[in-house]
Amino acid sequence: MPPRKDRMQWEFESYERGSDDDNLITMAVRTFYTKYEDAVGVVFEMYAGAVYKHPRSVLGFCVLYNCLFGLGFLRFSSETDMEKLFTPKNNEALTNTKKINEIFQNKSRNNFYPKVITNLNKHAYGGLIVRSKGNSSLLRIECLNELKRIDEIIRYEVQIVNDSGSNLHYEDVCVRKEGRCVVSGDFVLTKIFTMLMKTRHIPYPYFVGRSLSGMFGNVGVVDGRLVSASMLRMMYHLRQDTDEDKQRSLAWETSYVNKLKHLQTNITHIAFRSSASVTKEIGKSIFEERKFILTIVFMLAYAAFAISGGNCVSGRHTLAIAGVMSSCLAVLGSFGAVSGTGVKFISICGVIPFLIIGIGLDDMFILMACMVDTPKTVPVRDRVKKMMRTGGVAITMTSLTDFSVFMVGSTSVFSSVQYFCIYTGVAVLFCYLNQLLFVVPCIIINERRTYEWRHCITCQETRSYKQLRDTDHTVLLSLCCGGEPPKSLSDSESPLDRYPKRLAQKGISYTPVKVGSVLLYIGYLGMAIYGAMNVCQNFSVSYLVPEDSYVHQYLSWLEKDFPNEVVVSFVIDGELDYSHYAIQQKVAAMLKRARKEPFIQRKREINWLLGYKLSPYYNSSNDFIEGLKAFLKSRKDYEIDVVFDETGHKIKSSRFYVISKDIRDSKMTKSLLTCMRTIAKESGLPVIAHAPIFIIGEQLMAIGSSTLQTMLIAMVATLVITAVAMPHPLIIAIVCISMVSILTGMYGFMYMWGLSLSSITMVQLIMSIGFSVDFCAKICHAYISAVGSNRTELVASAISRAGGAIISAAVSSIIGVVMLAFTSSYVLKSFFKIMVLMMVFGLLHALLFLPVVLLTFGPRPRTSGKTEDIEPSNTVSTITLYEGREQAGPLNNVFSVGRTRSSAPQPVGNQGTHL
Repeated sequence: MPPRKDRMQWEFESYERGSDDDNLITMAVRTFYTKYEDAVGVVFEMYAGAVYKHPRSVLGFCVLYNCLFGLGFLRFSSETDMEKLFTPKNNEALTNTKKINEIFQNKSRNNFYPKVITNLNKHAYGGLIVRSKGNSSLLRIECLNELKRIDEIIRYEVQIVNDSGSNLHYEDVCVRKEGRCVVSGDFVLTKIFTMLMKTRHIPYPYFVGRSLSGMFGNVGVVDGRLVSASMLRMMYHLRQDTDEDKQRSLAWETSYVNKLKHLQTNITHIAFRSSASVTKEIGKSIFEERKFILTIVFMLAYAAFAISGGNCVSGRHTLAIAGVMSSCLAVLGSFGAVSGTGVKFISICGVIPFLIIGIGLDDMFILMACMVDTPKTVPVRDRVKKMMRTGGVAITMTSLTDFSVFMVGSTSVFSSVQYFCIYTGVAVLFCYLNQLLFVVPCIIINERRTYEWRHCITCQETRSYKQLRDTDHTVLLSLCCGGEPPKSLSDSESPLDRYPKRLAQKGISYTPVKVGSVLLYIGYLGMAIYGAMNVCQNFSVSYLVPEDSYVHQYLSWLEKDFPNEVVVSFVIDGELDYSHYAIQQKVAAMLKRARKEPFIQRKREINWLLGYKLSPYYNSSNDFIEGLKAFLKSRKDYEIDVVFDETGHKIKSSRFYVISKDIRDSKMTKSLLTCMRTIAKESGLPVIAHAPIFIIGEQLMAIGSSTLQTMLIAMVATLVITAVAMPHPLIIAIVCISMVSILTGMYGFMYMWGLSLSSITMVQLIMSIGFSVDFCAKICHAYISAVGSNRTELVASAISRAGGAIISAAVSSIIGVVMLAFTSSYVLKSFFKIMVLMMVFGLLHALLFLPVVLLTFGPRPRTSGKTEDIEPSNTVSTITLYEGREQAGPLNNVFSVGRTRSSAPQPVGNQGTHL
């Protein structure tokens, strides 16, 4: 123990140094990490040495295997069924739908009622919404006359040709009731409605036993009378009894859509759809060739700018082409490989090419940054080995994290998430392989060209600008053709590499910047938590179709201007004696309990048993069944709700209905689903509660837990890979906290940007897990492998090594998806928003928040390192390899003429030095 007078100084120095135990632990961890990284780095050095010998052969092999895998496109197939893609696999709603359809016979040929529809996505129909121009009322004679004209066109001018060559109209394919076609909403064309409209005596919401609330939009009601309505909804239902009926209905739907696309109206607007419209619109790939070509052009321009700098010899512009070509080949090979295995392609996969180009350029920037950071005084072979020793580990780590996240996502209960993650995961794998087999050979070839003093575009031998001017060449020719190999790091840096990272380096050293960074992070975290607490779950079919689609207009009008009253059926599947008072009481209690719920209409139910009991046919004695059969013959609307067994003396199945109020959002949908199923379960009867909207409700019920579970597993997988790549406890903890912070920000700011949680954004959140780690992991890797005397020097060195590549990667990724912001697709726009949030937050964490953390809590520095970590020399030696392949200096200069050829200038640098 030191003397008392030196106690404070000793304690201060001990605090600065850390305790002996801390130092021992730090040294042990540092030593282990160094040995581990050396062992991993040797593998990449060996690979670099092998590729160096035959770079062109490796390039050819890369192109060949990508093209061969691309042949898998011959087995290409797609999936467009909305239910299969965007609802959980084997969910209860779809199972119930199938079971109910098996129990109750399809009577659409002679006794159809809309209440029996179990699945609107499978029911064949032509939907029509008519809106008056200027949102004036449709309840005018001139509007009704135009409605009649549109109805006649649909009934008589929409036609198909059958196998015998005859023309079929709507009357030949429609569902029927009492011998007439059933068209929901056609009562407005009747004489009694016209007469009551003129006198303004149309009762609302019920008219002659029909509910008007679901048929009219933007209504005006006075004293229970309908006085105005600017919109009308009609549905032309189609038969599906047999396979032939289904084929005819599908053909009629196609003709219906084609006809209405060209229909001209005078005083009304129309929106329309068929039952197959959404599936067909989903089937249209959201991949747009024009936008993809523009993206490639933008990426080439940006990559060329990002790696610009130097002169006509040291320039690296052609490597931008290599980076983009590598990514395009990865898309070709991966899509072919996945398609060849039979995995279905879905429309959302159209965003993958935009994503992969950004990823490919990110990895290329890392490799090139590592190449620039190598000493300029050693042979290309050694520089390439050094590049792969650091860059190879970095891109392997980030690629493995991305790949593992997508493989975890491929286990999702949503087929859309599963297919997207499989395609994207394999594309990431191919992109990584192409970095090793395509980009690395291109870098080798480019570096050879540089040290042979060849022009970066023409590959012709040349001289420096000064040498060309000394030999009487013009200024223009000297500028366009003169150049020399880089002598220092600054000779190879582009403005994008140089200035932003220098600004970050200088800024982070000032106390006000550190304080501002902390305050900014607190504000960011507060807003993120607020948004995360308010983000909601929501899914709309309109999300799946482009905004310029005819279907989108129909769905938008339907969602905004019409109440969504849902018919909920309670299906009793089992033989019960309905003549018993106890059974009747249970049924009545179940329906009464359902009608007491706040989102169920209290005075509306469809109950065949109650109707029978109130009829003169009711007999509670042994003639209960005979009386019921007589009653059902007089009430065809109840006949379809009762199924007798083979003997005809027992009721095998039956169903009852309640009607909901306006179900406007996902919260009400989930409440309706859970409440109705709970009532059915607790009724004491073998009951199934079902409604068509429950199919959407299944997604809303599963999306939250599925997203959380998948993200947690993916985060664990990511941290395991990070731990393997950088086995330093403190660094792993910092990366973990950064990842959670970025994901919290993204989830919270979804609310700020108008996004909700659905199976669409679930895909994007899962994708974000791997990318959220990348930038922070690169800074941490650069920090832990740097040499310095204190944390400030380590952070400065980390930003110097990785900052430029991170900035270029973030900007290139945003450019890669910026064209998606100008599309009419919700899927593409949400993908763009998520990518922008991910890149911005990743950049802020890597270059602003994380450096402050490392300055305060980062691992203690090592005081010595290998010679390869020393700053490169500012001179370029003449390099002569024993193979005679590389020389620094003018080689048979094509610009040397006459007397200047014999007196060519000597090479720059330490002449005659061999390395």
